[in-house]
Amino acid sequence: RAHPAVGAKIVSRIPELAATAPIIADHHEHVDGSGYPDGLVGDAIPLISRIVLVSDATDAMTTQRSHKNVISLQEALQELQRGSGSQFDKSVVDAFTTIVNRRGLQALHWSQLKRQRHPA
Repeated sequence: RAHPAVGAKIVSRIPELAATAPIIADHHEHVDGSGYPDGLVGDAIPLISRIVLVSDATDAMTTQRSHKNVISLQEALQELQRGSGSQFDKSVVDAFTTIVNRRGLQALHWSQLKRQRHPA
């Protein structure tokens, strides 16, 4: 539970990364106030942190970790929907689900996003 604050403190000391400190600090806050480290509620959580929470949760559910089993992407989307409005921002979950259902998770991969902004 300390890693958001520790991570934010580390990047805040690096001038090129300092602007990301609030994002890192708040990426485990839940819209209903049940998250950590500060128990922020709703729009008090920066939108970018709410987006990172959804992507981080999806990654945690769909990749192998020593302490849990992997679930499919569709199961992960269902879990996100179940947590929508409590753990996760409903608008972020809806947008994420729409993109993944239309274009697949690979559409959100950095190499694809970079290519869309800067076509060769």
